[in-house]
Amino acid sequence: MQFLGTALTALSAAEKPEVLSAALEVLSVLMEVDDQKIWQKEVPAFLSDDLVEKLVLLLVDIEDGQDVVAAALAVLELAPRVWLEPHREALAQAMAAVSESCALSPDFRAFLST
Repeated sequence: MQFLGTALTALSAAEKPEVLSAALEVLSVLMEVDDQKIWQKEVPAFLSDDLVEKLVLLLVDIEDGQDVVAAALAVLELAPRVWLEPHREALAQAMAAVSESCALSPDFRAFLST
């Protein structure tokens, strides 16, 4: 859990796309080993409208890196929907780029599909 907090701190403080990508790569590994309940408890404390904007911009510009996209979507899934609403189209395109096995909730998938 300590690693999750550290990675989330790096993610929320990142100013450069390379740093965002690196933090998301770490988070993608932690998503595989950390309990989903811990993830859902810890992530919202680091969310902000600014972080949502940075992640959406990264998703729009990313060339490849399905793990990075999946981690970004997993973080964004826990953001308030009002912050995500202006970015639904970009998020839906990002969701289409990841496999169906990506651990996104049916509710989030439905939100992006409508």
